[in-house]
Amino acid sequence: MRHSDSTTTAPPKKPLIGLDLDGVLAAFDEKFLQLSRKYLAKPPKDWHQTHWHFEDCGVFTAEDVDYIWTEFRNTKNMWMRLNKRSQTSELMRRANQLKLFFITSRAPTEGLSTEAQTQAWLYNKYAIRNAKVFITQDAKEKGRVAESLGLEWFIDDKESCCEEVKAAIPNCEVFILDTTYNKKFDNEKFGIRRAESVNEFIRFAAEG
Repeated sequence: MRHSDSTTTAPPKKPLIGLDLDGVLAAFDEKFLQLSRKYLAKPPKDWHQTHWHFEDCGVFTAEDVDYIWTEFRNTKNMWMRLNKRSQTSELMRRANQLKLFFITSRAPTEGLSTEAQTQAWLYNKYAIRNAKVFITQDAKEKGRVAESLGLEWFIDDKESCCEEVKAAIPNCEVFILDTTYNKKFDNEKFGIRRAESVNEFIRFAAEG
């Protein structure tokens, strides 16, 4: 009997990747400003967000932000109405090469559950079916979820979320997405890298 010399090669291990949604994949800021200009007639068109919290930007009061959030929550399936951010196309292109987890602190709105809206949005925008979505309450919970999943790569636009994930999983490659409102964050102090875009982050993760 002749034996084949061929061997079966195991498929490459997919990297475990966690992504925030709003401010990373979804254009939440665009929708917030659209509602603000509609109902509050501010800010001006050339305005740029300088802090993650809108009420710290010098234009909005806490009452303004609460008002917009009330409008947001009262709109049916509002999370499904957001546009996707630019420079995110690599996620769709390479999704099959990656093991993806989406970790977000989204609030409930009228309509479907937050998880169901988010899964539908990810399918509509990125053709990702049955996305694994985790709804968290705060940055610390994001860190705990990331640790439980054993994430190897993670990206967020909020400084505290990046810090918590890095503290929970020191070996995880944590990135902060470069935005107008986190320029002053000393990411290198915490061993956190800065990505110019989601596309850049996905390429790093996919190519190791």
